[in-house]
Amino acid sequence: MGIGKLFLVGKRPGSGERRRYSLRFQLLFALTIAMVVVLAGFGAWDYHRQRVVQLEQKRTALENEANALLPGVQASKEDDESVQQYIDMVCGRMGPGHHIAVEVGDRLFHAQVSHYQPGEMLAAVSSARETPGNLAEFNDAPIVVGYASSDDTAVYVIAHAPHVRAIVRAQLARRLLSIVALGVVLAVVVTQVIGRLVVRPIETLVGAVRLIRTGELGAQVPATGSLELDYLAGELNSMSSALAEADRERQHQMEKARRVQEHLKPDPATYEGLSVAEVYQPADEVAGDYFDIVRRDQGKLVVCVADVTGHGVPAAMGAAMLKVLFASATEQVDEPEAILESIHDGFSLASLEEDFVTMIVALIDPNRGRIRYASAGHEPGYLFRRNGDIEVLGPTGPLAGIDSLTGWDVRDLSVSSGDRVLIVTDGITDATSPSGERFGTERVQSILQKNGSLPVDDLASLLLDKVAEHLDGGQQRDDMTVVLLEV
Repeated sequence: MGIGKLFLVGKRPGSGERRRYSLRFQLLFALTIAMVVVLAGFGAWDYHRQRVVQLEQKRTALENEANALLPGVQASKEDDESVQQYIDMVCGRMGPGHHIAVEVGDRLFHAQVSHYQPGEMLAAVSSARETPGNLAEFNDAPIVVGYASSDDTAVYVIAHAPHVRAIVRAQLARRLLSIVALGVVLAVVVTQVIGRLVVRPIETLVGAVRLIRTGELGAQVPATGSLELDYLAGELNSMSSALAEADRERQHQMEKARRVQEHLKPDPATYEGLSVAEVYQPADEVAGDYFDIVRRDQGKLVVCVADVTGHGVPAAMGAAMLKVLFASATEQVDEPEAILESIHDGFSLASLEEDFVTMIVALIDPNRGRIRYASAGHEPGYLFRRNGDIEVLGPTGPLAGIDSLTGWDVRDLSVSSGDRVLIVTDGITDATSPSGERFGTERVQSILQKNGSLPVDDLASLLLDKVAEHLDGGQQRDDMTVVLLEV
């Protein structure tokens, strides 16, 4: 998966969830904000500095012009008309925005081309002479004054300042555009640097984490060249190696547990002379389902199928406990209700409060043509007769292993040679399709009804195949056990 998918796309927030952004985006955003703040500060400072410089240059230029005008004014100061004509001519050549005022003794001359009121202009000029930079306000606009004097003669050259501001703004705009262009180049470079030094190594780390998450324990991350990320990679590698070692030990222990659970199955010698099929398919490495068949005198068979609550290791421990309890009970009694009572008492003492067992125990006597069974809340079993009839072997009492519950009835049914008994656990009937539909007891009966004449091994396998089709690739969530025997 590309870095854009890993790190650049913000997740749309749901209720109460904050939007998350990539590290690259956050770094670039922080850099952009920093650049904007710096540019704003630099722009304000540069504008002020350039304005002062430009105004000072303007004042110096006007002062030079005033010094240049002073000799001409002095030469004609005895003739008022000559003075007026001289300053009008010079002011006209200067162009708009300029004005010339002259003081000769107590006489005041103003360039007529400017059409300013002498009194107002003189007040503004006087104010400008008293301020740094010779600046003042006139007609709501700033003016700059250049001044030169000799003896009783003073020359003032006045210019409006707004065009100075325009020059400064234009210069500032050019500088800022240059800086922005440089910033774009810098952002591109920073993006590449972040990608190479940060994002790619993080991508590698994420890839290793994903491998570990999918079960490839022991996956290692190569060195990134960054001290901090190499430290993180080293810790990740150590964790991965430790997980791999722990998993190897777990697999070793689970293999031993599987071997132990294999010993819970009936001895194959028990099946000699019988037509029996059993399918045992755990949801995890080990299971909580348990089944057993014990031969008694005079050809009798005691069949037990049980399901400990849950699955996995805790349930498997309960199943191992059932093996011992069932073996002990069948050494003493044959009757299903007595076997259930014995197992119930032992399981209640040794198990946790929340644990319980569903169990069906059947005593089959082919010689007398009878089957007696008791069911502690177990999934229905089925008696499939040679004539095609199906009789459901439903529960006859409460779950086993719960202290406050006890007492199971026994059902007594007739059987004939060729009749078949099918017992399953709820991993079969509760198997759920991707659309949420249970496999159910009706499907089990239908398969038995349509295919009951198949050999027992083929029929048991067919039932498991139909369950797999129903799951349609979905996860098996519970242990599955099928026991099918022919009387």
